[in-house]
Amino acid sequence: MAVERPSVALFSRVPMLFSTLKDRFPKLVLQQIKQDEKNIPEKLNSADVVIADFDAVAPYLFDLTNVKWLQGTWAGIEPVIKAYNKRKETLSYPIVRFSGQHFGHLMSEYVVSQIVAFERDFKNVWQAQKLQCWRQEGKVRNYNAIGDMKVTILGVGNIGAHVAKVLKCLGAEIFGLGKSDVIINILPSTDKTLGLLNVERLSKCKGALFVNIGRGSITTESCLLEALESGFLRGAILDVFTEEPLAPGSPLWTHPQVVITPHVAGVTRAKDVADQFAFNLKEWEAGRKLPNCVNFEKGY
Repeated sequence: MAVERPSVALFSRVPMLFSTLKDRFPKLVLQQIKQDEKNIPEKLNSADVVIADFDAVAPYLFDLTNVKWLQGTWAGIEPVIKAYNKRKETLSYPIVRFSGQHFGHLMSEYVVSQIVAFERDFKNVWQAQKLQCWRQEGKVRNYNAIGDMKVTILGVGNIGAHVAKVLKCLGAEIFGLGKSDVIINILPSTDKTLGLLNVERLSKCKGALFVNIGRGSITTESCLLEALESGFLRGAILDVFTEEPLAPGSPLWTHPQVVITPHVAGVTRAKDVADQFAFNLKEWEAGRKLPNCVNFEKGY
């Protein structure tokens, strides 16, 4: 007996996601809902399954009384946690985080490329090319290789485990905070991680390079600047910040030992969302528990 396929509502800004899902699941009843439409709660609630950006769907979480489960398109779940904390009521459906090897691959590439670029002083190399200048001084020749480094990874879920595996393949060793050449933060934003890397903890770092691809709330701008000026950190590669976008007047923009990227270490791609939805749909139709469900009490 054939299983009746669920109806699906897509509420997302991810480029090409609607067409990707249509091509991948031609037999699904799929509707796209845009954020400027009227009667959004009613349209979302007409579907069995909702695929949505967490910031867009957060205001409507408690309106979705008919929805069987919600698939997120982001790894970060702060918007839905905030919405839940306002009411503290149990939802009638599970919310599935967008998590898996796709982010692990993308973020591992980011980490390796940024560490190499920092240690080999590619900023200086690119500037020299603009000036048509042949420079071999400093870190361009005398650089640290990843295979010689001791690395600390904060947060060893799916993403952190993949980053650790890639770095180990390049010869790096994984160590505790005070012994590391590189500290990589991949922790989510929760009450327990808020401000975790304060100046006291950062002072135990003996000239480490800090890479933040988790959440900006792990530390503060003032803590980072003090750690850099004091030599606790020799540099910072920052993809996430307490407030985003980073304010134009922030001293981090012009600090010579800081690299800033606009929260792009692991972007959501339509293909990856479709892959994870396919897996989750198969699990759900087989009556199995969906993986990576949000735990509202733990905050992740």
